[in-house]
Amino acid sequence: MAEAIFKTHDANFAARPVSPFDDGLLLGNLGFVNAPYGDYWRFMKKLLVTELLSPWQIERSRAVRHQEITRLLRQLVQSAAKTEVVDVSALLTKLANNTICRMVMSTSCSEEDDEAEKIRNVLKKSFGLVGKMCLADSLGPFKKLGFWLFSKEVNEVTSAYDELLEKLLMEHEVKAKNYNDIEDHNKDLMDILLKVYHDENAEFKITRAQMKAFFADLNEIDKCIYPSTSPQKAS
Repeated sequence: MAEAIFKTHDANFAARPVSPFDDGLLLGNLGFVNAPYGDYWRFMKKLLVTELLSPWQIERSRAVRHQEITRLLRQLVQSAAKTEVVDVSALLTKLANNTICRMVMSTSCSEEDDEAEKIRNVLKKSFGLVGKMCLADSLGPFKKLGFWLFSKEVNEVTSAYDELLEKLLMEHEVKAKNYNDIEDHNKDLMDILLKVYHDENAEFKITRAQMKAFFADLNEIDKCIYPSTSPQKAS
């Protein structure tokens, strides 16, 4: 049986079922997590292993983690000095979010334009919509009606996410153009994907929509939302 699963029918068992409702929700079925087993899935897996988890990216992430932890501790000390109530769980989630967002797209929730914060809010809304769409999918012959009822919310969330990611992609393209070729140790994952996107001889021709869906996958994996917990008083 093991041979049948891992060798004879390996591709079938490796494939993931296509979601019936998230084609439009943050370009869900275009993402890496929900992608069927094939050239795209293998290419993105290879990219993650060789680029995001490469030695120079791990070294880069160490500096990012140090900066974000320092910022968190400074904020806790300031809140404790003022005897302010702080939500520790929210701060820790924000720490994880900032770290991965800086590794992936060189932006964090502490920056002026607050792109990471906006992305997190959009993702938080999308998680709520997933529950509604699952409920609609359980209605059997009436599921199309259920999808239609939530279609406006889905379109608004997806449009907001697309606008935010397109802005970040364009900023990275301008940066790459102005500095000709960014040094490897200064590249984030978005720079790497854009280089592949513009490479006519790339192993796999990735689309802009697939890049946006991939970044949504990474943020979802990192649970980029604030948990609903009771605030704890800093001491």
